[in-house]
Amino acid sequence: MPSKAVTAAMAGATYLELNGQVLPLVACTLPDMTWDAIRSAPGGASDGEVRLGGLKLGELALRFAPNMMPPLAGWVDEFATGKAVPVDLAIVRADMDGKVRERLLFRRCVLTGLGFPECSGAGKEAYVVDAAFQPETIAAGAEGGVVKVSVPGRQKRWLASNFVFTLGGLPTARVRRVGALGIRRPLQVESAGNLRRPGATAGMVEWPSLTVEVGGPDYAAWRDFAFKQAAGNPPVATDASLDLRDSTLKTVLGSFTFRLAGLDGFRIDMPATADALQLATASFALQGMTLKVN
Repeated sequence: MPSKAVTAAMAGATYLELNGQVLPLVACTLPDMTWDAIRSAPGGASDGEVRLGGLKLGELALRFAPNMMPPLAGWVDEFATGKAVPVDLAIVRADMDGKVRERLLFRRCVLTGLGFPECSGAGKEAYVVDAAFQPETIAAGAEGGVVKVSVPGRQKRWLASNFVFTLGGLPTARVRRVGALGIRRPLQVESAGNLRRPGATAGMVEWPSLTVEVGGPDYAAWRDFAFKQAAGNPPVATDASLDLRDSTLKTVLGSFTFRLAGLDGFRIDMPATADALQLATASFALQGMTLKVN
């Protein structure tokens, strides 16, 4: 997709530069830089002397609209396939005229986390995604020039309330909420000697449970599904899908597919009165997922 000059709506903002693309961010938290203060052992020739250890960088946290971040589907695949591909990226800060005021360079960044918000029919919040990277180095880059954004500025806004959830074998028309998902993987730090900073490789992905709240006429079917497993029937492995749609609920903007190992939790919320809405919350062990952004 060809680049174009920054629009007025995007001016005075922060951007991610990655693989030649300039992508707008909703928010960005830069990593802390720390050095350990190491005090020498008492009684020696350098008693009380303090020296500083190597640089420790915290995580780089990004927040963005999924339709404005083309690499997102590939980042989800990284977790699903267990791959970890270090990337070089830059954070760019532009003024109201789109001129670059600051560029920060991060080398060999490893993706360590993705966070997807809760979907709820009662909410009106924008659907935004969080990503965390662990960089190996940080440096200042060149300033000046005008930001050229790599994605169109006018796209349909994703809302956390415009969703359709399906799960094979169960009614889902009365699904009220799909819980937030936070996927993480720890880093394994490998020492590279005194002359180089330690390198980091990604460990095993920590998949959360997928939680779903359902009520009304669909409640009984979900309750019976849980009771069958409680009676000794084996958990049912299945796939589920979550579509984020436009305001008409007809056009799919993005679609998740979840691989579920089976039910791993079920809670019934007893209503205060007999005629109140019956609710239940089911959670499923998540094995993997994919994302398609249309």
